[in-house]
Amino acid sequence: MKYFILMMLSVILIVGCETGDKTSQLEAEKMDFINQMKANEDSMEEYTIYGVYDFYQLEDPEERLRHINMHAELQERLNKSEWKNTMHYSWTQNGSDTKLLEMFDIKELPTFFVFDKKGIVLQTTNLDDIF
Repeated sequence: MKYFILMMLSVILIVGCETGDKTSQLEAEKMDFINQMKANEDSMEEYTIYGVYDFYQLEDPEERLRHINMHAELQERLNKSEWKNTMHYSWTQNGSDTKLLEMFDIKELPTFFVFDKKGIVLQTTNLDDIF
């Protein structure tokens, strides 16, 4: 009985450590992404807007078109807005790379991030939240 309890505790510790390593690695990758995306202290850009879309994996043509239209609408709004010192990047999920979705617990696409020089200011699925 003593050995059984000792073995169970060992298994629990090993599983717990493996989960912690994955979580800490994901957090480190998340911080790297934020540091890459946030507006550079020395640049003219005050904000970075990053859109996460899924143009290619969606089987529903209407949903695919909705993603494409939101991308175009974001570009149009940026061109008409006072957000002149803003960089816009986009990422399209290709089905195999879901790390970004995991890092930020993204459940709905498209999702938009707004970064300033310090980090993430906003994460939203609604363009009206940005403008």
